[in-house]
Amino acid sequence: MTYKLEIPSQSDKEKILKDAEFSSDIKHRLDGGRYLSLVEFHWAVNENKDAYLFWAPPTNRDGGPSTFYYVFFYKDAWYEVHTNNILGHEIAFDEENPPPYGPVLPDGPALKELQNEIIAAFAAFGRFGKLNEAGQLKYPVHASFKERK
Repeated sequence: MTYKLEIPSQSDKEKILKDAEFSSDIKHRLDGGRYLSLVEFHWAVNENKDAYLFWAPPTNRDGGPSTFYYVFFYKDAWYEVHTNNILGHEIAFDEENPPPYGPVLPDGPALKELQNEIIAAFAAFGRFGKLNEAGQLKYPVHASFKERK
């Protein structure tokens, strides 16, 4: 579960757009690719698993300004997750918006595997994907998942 914080290359950005072809919500979040051209765009990527996480630009269906949304791509599926508040470390899946906005969540060991991958990605990405002068995460997130009902 080795994730690295990086600035994606142009071919990486093209891959993200290609992966988003089958999710109208992710395409909407990416604003037709314009979001990916921002100078500050970073991602946490595990190239061995074709998995990555980045901060999601807000949409009109998101919660208020005290919630940060992220998207995670894993095993050819998109997952939207959010923090419980702007300083929170608790992560939850965006289950308020079931498919077509996101896949049906797996159960049992597959869900635990997915959660562990997301936690590992947050360990590399932090809250905003920014490093301080010493090369350490400026805003780390010690992610844990909210208990599902």
